[in-house]
Amino acid sequence: MTLPGLNTPPILLAKARRVLKDQWTVVANMPGTRMHHAAAPLSDGRVLVCGGYDGSSRNTAWIYNPSTDSWSSVANMPGARRGPAAAPLSDGRVLVCGGNVSATFYNTAWIYNPSTNSWSSVRNMPGARTFPAAAPLSDGRVLVCGGFDGSSHNTAWIYNPSTNSWSSVANMPEALREHAAAPLSDGRVLVCGGYNGRSTAWIYNPSTNNWSSIADMPGARRGHAAAPLSDGRVLVCGGYSGSSHSNTAWIYNPSTNNWSSIADMPGVRTSHAAALLSDGRVLVCGGTHNDSSHHNTAWIYG
Repeated sequence: MTLPGLNTPPILLAKARRVLKDQWTVVANMPGTRMHHAAAPLSDGRVLVCGGYDGSSRNTAWIYNPSTDSWSSVANMPGARRGPAAAPLSDGRVLVCGGNVSATFYNTAWIYNPSTNSWSSVRNMPGARTFPAAAPLSDGRVLVCGGFDGSSHNTAWIYNPSTNSWSSVANMPEALREHAAAPLSDGRVLVCGGYNGRSTAWIYNPSTNNWSSIADMPGARRGHAAAPLSDGRVLVCGGYSGSSHSNTAWIYNPSTNNWSSIADMPGVRTSHAAALLSDGRVLVCGGTHNDSSHHNTAWIYG
């Protein structure tokens, strides 16, 4: 079923509106350790996880299958990338853009097609960015905002896969990197946190092309992960507060503009990745607990 305001299976697909349990379950480890990687849901209920860093930037890509609790390697990305952003497209493919290798920042954009297990290059972003945030819009386009190329940016762009083109939209209220974004069920996008330990949160409305401030997160975070829940709320978990790494998890409710604390993650993580599963739960994988160690752990919330 597709949630109101979202007309594509890969974005917020849920087989059933199950009542989520406030609990974390340990699942099969990723094939390798990663931080600063990207994750996006596929239309068949699996999750693509790609790129990242384990001491070097990587081009590896894996798919997690929640039905079998297993990981499989798929075709490598055309290039290694640390800190890319990923978002599902309405036709079941996935956009992956930006990232860096050492001190080189990229504006490249690629699309992964799970049907053919292949990557194709698409039009480059208007500027090079690592650690941007991306979220699908209800009309099939993708919002990509913020990021870093030696300094943080407040730029926001929209990619249109139908025309293979990028367009600039209203800038974010402040320059950000290592922030998080997630689509809301009414077609807007939540963007929260960022370097170095911000608690601010905004909503982007593509219909009016404007940003509005909302309730701050309960604490400052950068390198956290966010994913939409099947009931229209958003899970935000982990991250760095500016002084310590965290295992905290919160849920944002756009109907009440309220944040609530939920069960902590099984471990402290920053620079991890999250994606909604087709049964309404959320996969959270990889990350670091001290900016130097890299983990291959994977957990499911719900």
